[in-house]
Amino acid sequence: MSEEAICQWLVHAVARYVRVDVAKVRPSMTFEEIGLSSLAAVTLSAELSDAFGVDVDPLLTWEYPTIAEAARAIAQGNVYLRKQA
Repeated sequence: MSEEAICQWLVHAVARYVRVDVAKVRPSMTFEEIGLSSLAAVTLSAELSDAFGVDVDPLLTWEYPTIAEAARAIAQGNVYLRKQA
């Protein structure tokens, strides 16, 4: 999956979690700035794991604080714990 596709997926998912219009969420924004709670961040990691078939570290939003940084890390394989069968 490309970095751009992951970024767009994240923008839409985060907008859904914080219940804002997707047009208000920019990749350069931090998860904290957007208002993503820590519980939602862990749930988002699980949803990412399901969507892309890899285990994503639940601390993703702490280690990569913006949507763009997280998307880049996922695309480069920097947040995977192990491949799912």
